[in-house]
Amino acid sequence: MIMNKLILRTNKFTSKEHILRYLGFAMHFPDYYGCNLDALQDCLGDVEDDWEILIERSDDDAEWFEKTCVVLERAAGMNPCIKLTKM
Repeated sequence: MIMNKLILRTNKFTSKEHILRYLGFAMHFPDYYGCNLDALQDCLGDVEDDWEILIERSDDDAEWFEKTCVVLERAAGMNPCIKLTKM
């Protein structure tokens, strides 16, 4: 089985909008994806391909990065196609 993989590092993103656009693009979300945390949660719930998302945190993560991680963690707990790994 081929698993898609994403690596999210705090220092690679400049804002919540940046990481949300990246996730939408990388995970091929539909055109109506709204680039906000609620839309992220909804689209992650609909993911049918297998994804491994690796999160590399730092001690000074921005609040928006933390909130995005919470949504990813919640989605991984609800959708078996999403595997979340903290590095």
